[in-house]
Amino acid sequence: MSTIIAPGREYEQKMREEGCRFCQERWREKAIAASGGWIAVHNEYPRLDALFIQPVYQIVLCPIDHIVDEIDENGFIAIGRLRSQLREQLDLTGYGICIREGDRLLSGKTVPHIHAHLVVPQTVTLADGSRRASTFNFPVGDRDAPVK
Repeated sequence: MSTIIAPGREYEQKMREEGCRFCQERWREKAIAASGGWIAVHNEYPRLDALFIQPVYQIVLCPIDHIVDEIDENGFIAIGRLRSQLREQLDLTGYGICIREGDRLLSGKTVPHIHAHLVVPQTVTLADGSRRASTFNFPVGDRDAPVK
């Protein structure tokens, strides 16, 4: 997985020109799991957090059909099943799931196709041998908005 900062506005322009990447066959061919009309794919543009820490895994969970907004009950069931498959397949012991819905200027989403991110953060080993996850900050909101 390469280290790329999500390209934001430039990526949005590319989306307008080329169409939804989640609807393209080349994206769907990369699926590592599927359930209930949804697929899981390793993110081509893994987000780095504010401290430029890259997660171990950042997997996009998205419906095969082009749905712009609002995950319905069946979508949440599919996300749960994908999470279970990935937990077993990748031997996950800790992770977070982020979903952005609604107006992109309020939610921060850059792809107009509903999806979730399953993020597995980096871990550190403490002096006593125990492992802890590094904090991974996943922003919600418009990253170009002025700060109060």
